[in-house]
Amino acid sequence: MTPRPYIASQADDLWSRMWCDTTPRHLASPGDPRHVTQALRAAGWKNLGDPDFPHVVLASPDYQHTLVLEPTPETYGSWWRISSTPWGGWHASFGANTPAEVIAGFTDALLRPTPEGEPDIWPALQAAGWTYERDERGNEHARHPDGITTMERSATLTGDHFAWTAEVALPTGLGGHHRLWHAYFDDRTPRHLLASFAADLVDPAPSPEAATTSPTPTW
Repeated sequence: MTPRPYIASQADDLWSRMWCDTTPRHLASPGDPRHVTQALRAAGWKNLGDPDFPHVVLASPDYQHTLVLEPTPETYGSWWRISSTPWGGWHASFGANTPAEVIAGFTDALLRPTPEGEPDIWPALQAAGWTYERDERGNEHARHPDGITTMERSATLTGDHFAWTAEVALPTGLGGHHRLWHAYFDDRTPRHLLASFAADLVDPAPSPEAATTSPTPTW
C-alpha cells in the first residue's frame, strides 16, 4: 500500500500550535471550525457538500436545518449561513472572524430539545455588566463594558420588520469603525437559539486560542 504523502493543510495546524486560554471569548480568533461542525456531524447531520468545491454543507437528519460554511471574497461577507427549511423559515449568518466557540453557542442549541416558552435574551447580557436601552420605536440595544461589542434588535431600513445583529467593531480614530466580526439573525429565529448565543457570548470561561509554534510557509 502506498503511504499517504504529507500535504500541508490548515486542517493539520492544530498539531503545530500551542493552545492557550483567551478571555473574553468574544475577542478570540476564529478558532477551529470543527468545533462547530464535528458536534453537528456527531448528532447525525449529513455532509452534502460538493467535494470539488471549497465549502461545507450540512443538513440535519430530518432536513429541517442546514449549515453552509463557504468562504466569500467580500470584506464583510458571511462565511457561515444557518437556516431552517423550507423557504419561509428563519436565517442566521456569521462573518469569517466570528469565534467558533460563539457560533457553537447557537448551533449546539439546535441539538437540544426546544424549551417551553420563549426565554428573554437581555437579562443574561445585563447580568454580565452590559448596558441595555430600548427606544420608543421598540429598538433594543445592549453594549459590553468594553464599548466595542454590541447586540441589538432593531427595525430594518424598510421598517417592515426587525432583525438581530451582534458585532465587535474597533474605532478607527477617524470617526469610523473597523468590524472584527459580525452576526445576523432574522426576527423569526427561535428565541432559545438567540438566548443560547447570548449566554455563550458572555460566558466567562476562556476560549482556546492557538499560537503558531513553527514557521508557517508563505505562498
